[in-house]
Amino acid sequence: MVSYATGMLNSYFRNRHWTFGQKRTRDYGQMLRFTAVNAAIAAGRALLLYLLEGSLPLAAAKLLVTAAGVFINYFLSRAWVFRPHKIEDK
Repeated sequence: MVSYATGMLNSYFRNRHWTFGQKRTRDYGQMLRFTAVNAAIAAGRALLLYLLEGSLPLAAAKLLVTAAGVFINYFLSRAWVFRPHKIEDK
């Protein structure tokens, strides 16, 4: 659990600064959205692995589930977690 949390925290900061180019500091809403997306994807991956048990070889099922998780995570992160803030007109 500690390893997963550490990896997720590392992922948050690297995605925030490198992948999505966010420069703001201390956006707790963004961190909460990131945590929610990652928790939902982890649960979805576990459920999908359970459903695929016996249908595919374990390595193939893990590859499929991981690939799906990566794509879903990226698109949710781009659309919801790290969405650009609108600049208000004055």
